[in-house]
Amino acid sequence: AAQLGVSRTPVREALQRLEAEGLAVRVRGRGLVFTNISVTDVVELGRIRIELDSLAGGMLAAKAAGIDWDAMHRGLESLEEATSAKMDRASRVRSAHRAFHLEIYQLAFEPLVSEFLANNVLRFLEISTRLHTSAASIDPSTVKDHTELLLALQSGDPDKAATAAREHAQAGVEQVRRRIANP
Repeated sequence: AAQLGVSRTPVREALQRLEAEGLAVRVRGRGLVFTNISVTDVVELGRIRIELDSLAGGMLAAKAAGIDWDAMHRGLESLEEATSAKMDRASRVRSAHRAFHLEIYQLAFEPLVSEFLANNVLRFLEISTRLHTSAASIDPSTVKDHTELLLALQSGDPDKAATAAREHAQAGVEQVRRRIANP
C-alpha cells in the first residue's frame, strides 16, 4: 500500500481476490504466496477451453441466420486497434481478445449459461494466458486468425464453425504452453 501510495483496503481486497481466484494461497507462517501455474495446469485448462470453444462455435453457427453480427465485427475492430497500439498493447489485446470470445459465448449460449461461464469458468481458463502474454508475444496473425474464426461462425455450418473454433483454441493453448515451457 505504501509503495502504491494507496490505503490498505484496496490492496487487501485485491489480495483477497487473487486468493479467491486461486492465484494465491495462504501458507501458515509465510502469509500469502502466489501460485505457480505449471505446464500441466495450462494443458488441462486448455483442454477445457478447446471443448467449450468448439461447442460454442457449433451452436453459434447453427443459429447464424438470426444473429446480429455487429458486436462481433466491432470486437474484431477493437482487436485490430489493440494489436496496433503503441501504448499498453498487451493489456489492450488481452481485453479485446477476452471481449471477442465472451461475445461468442453470449451469442452461442442462453444468458444464464453465458453468465455462468464468464463469471466462473472463463475467469479460470484465462489465468495462464493473462500471466504469460506480453507485447512481444502477440502474434502478428491475431487479427487474421480471428477474422477467419468469425467467418466460420457466420457460415451457418455448425461442423465448420466447431472445427474452426477448436483449431483456433488449440493454436492459442499451444502457443501459451510453449511460452511457459520455454520462458
